Amino acid sequence: MASNYSNLNSSLNQPLYEEITVIGTGAYGTVYKGVDLKTSRIVAMKRIRIQITEEGLPISTIREIAYLRSI
Repeated sequence: MASNYSNLNSSLNQPLYEEITVIGTGAYGTVYKGVDLKTSRIVAMKRIRIQITEEGLPISTIREIAYLRSI
């Protein structure tokens, strides 16, 4: 189940990460074990399920993204 994550700003659209396996699934998304293709370091990646409503993004989703970016 390998999947590649690309940097949206990359002019060559080269993948930066490769998914290795699913670590777990929760209320807000799925966490994957992956590898950074540039450094070969093992990383954790989270694919968040976003439910856009008439009011925009739920505050819980914004909080989760802010938290994950801080660590």
